[in-house]
Amino acid sequence: MERHELDLKVPNQPKPAKPWQFRKGHKPHNKGVPLTEWMDGRKVGRVLRYLELHRMGNPHFGKTIINHRAVVGIKNGKMYPFKSLEEAARRLNEKGIKCSACNIRRSCKYGKFKAGGLMWFYADEPQNWSHLVA
Repeated sequence: MERHELDLKVPNQPKPAKPWQFRKGHKPHNKGVPLTEWMDGRKVGRVLRYLELHRMGNPHFGKTIINHRAVVGIKNGKMYPFKSLEEAARRLNEKGIKCSACNIRRSCKYGKFKAGGLMWFYADEPQNWSHLVA
């Protein structure tokens, strides 16, 4: 028996599609169809209301006003208040201090880390940081 006789080749089969992908020639069930034809009326109203409020996706996730929590950065006894973690990271980066919102969040949560050379605390928990301000 020759070696090439043992090499069985499986015919080329397409990879299974991921849930968000469609194969060539297939289209989603709702493409080009109005919302009212394939979605429940209550859900249509909710989706349209969220679009009017300029929301995308889950309203309780991401950069909506609901999730903004004021933070305070403290360095050398001076307090630097910010409206949110993202704003603090953005303003520090504009001034040339490398800092990310993730690091500020970690510092706020655990209290023992520094981010961008400042100690960070949530503004609504003054018992954690009031003794550090001169």
